[in-house]
Amino acid sequence: MYRWWGLAALACLGAWLAVPQGGASIPPANPEDGEVADGRYTNEYFKIAYPLPSGWSEDRQGPAPSYSGYYVLISLKSGGGRDGTMLIASQDEFFAIDPPNSSAEMVEQFRRRISEIDGMTVDHEPQEMTISGARFTRLDYSGVGLFRAMLVAESRCHFLSFIVTTVDPDGRASLAQSLNDLSLDGPTERARSMPICLKDYATPEHLLSRIDPAPAGPKCTSVPVRIIIGVDGRVTHIHVIRASTEQRGNITAALTGWQFRPFTMEGRPVEVETGLTFRF
Repeated sequence: MYRWWGLAALACLGAWLAVPQGGASIPPANPEDGEVADGRYTNEYFKIAYPLPSGWSEDRQGPAPSYSGYYVLISLKSGGGRDGTMLIASQDEFFAIDPPNSSAEMVEQFRRRISEIDGMTVDHEPQEMTISGARFTRLDYSGVGLFRAMLVAESRCHFLSFIVTTVDPDGRASLAQSLNDLSLDGPTERARSMPICLKDYATPEHLLSRIDPAPAGPKCTSVPVRIIIGVDGRVTHIHVIRASTEQRGNITAALTGWQFRPFTMEGRPVEVETGLTFRF
């Protein structure tokens, strides 16, 4: 019996040592934290609530996020699986290769590529619209018997995109129209509830102390990480976008010991969300 008590004590000690210094492990600020439930898709990170059209459901799970921070957030399909699909995705502006300056520029770049592909047609030039207080840019295009619309907006230094695909133009119009029921925090609410988004903030002039993560394989990899810095200058949320299990654990353990100068706006400290890259 004493032997079992000893093993139990060692197990508890091991679990305690696995928790980063300062208390419970820091939760991730993760764009992938979305789900379909009760007929709607919700995503807490982007503050999205989208009531699915009647008979629609979640499609197959998409790939893991890329090293450049491209996410397939959710793939949706109609009841028969033939009438239409919708892909909701996001591109992290911190880690994108040659990122555009705005959603309008992103859509225009895509329009130029589409127009150069044989068999593809731009059905309607990019147009600006507002949905749930957010500014979107929309492009309609078609080819090989399919009709598509892409709508792009910016949120938390991501390009958030909704791509609908149908077998006829009326279906495309109807599915795009359903996005008018999309709920997003308006600009004022986003400003109040979300941290300030700043690129390249994790630099020596803002850091008071840091701990380097322990080396881990695979070697010669660059690991993108998003963090949220609290009003006290400590890291409150960590999202390792893509890494091995060991790299992820070592980065998380190290970042819990980082201390920044608190960022102030209008004389008061505010939360900051930023990105950084670790190289192994």
